[in-house]
Amino acid sequence: MVSIVLASHGKFAEGIQDSGGMIFGPQEGVVAVTLTPNMGPDDLHQKLLDAIATLEDQEHVLFLVDLWGGTPFNQVSRILEEQNKRGLGGCYRPQSSHAGGSVWFSFGCHNRTRGGKGDLP
Repeated sequence: MVSIVLASHGKFAEGIQDSGGMIFGPQEGVVAVTLTPNMGPDDLHQKLLDAIATLEDQEHVLFLVDLWGGTPFNQVSRILEEQNKRGLGGCYRPQSSHAGGSVWFSFGCHNRTRGGKGDLP
């Protein structure tokens, strides 16, 4: 199963997770990570790594972030680069989605390539 990490400035990611839970019911393998005003980029980086460590499937993780080029996006990109993986980013609006055969919730996203693995669909 694909795990999902929602990352945002402020409580946006938590709100999307809560809304998704109300619409689709509780979802396993979905975590929200928020950047607060008292945090720096390295703090968020560690918080993202800690969140990933809680997921059952740490190999197949879809990262959804609130703003292309913002701190959550940059720290997710850093993790993807460190782990030589590819990912998505620049998410901007909620929509319903199916992933891995289960009902999930996600955002419309711009494609992002990391680690020289080619363009994403």
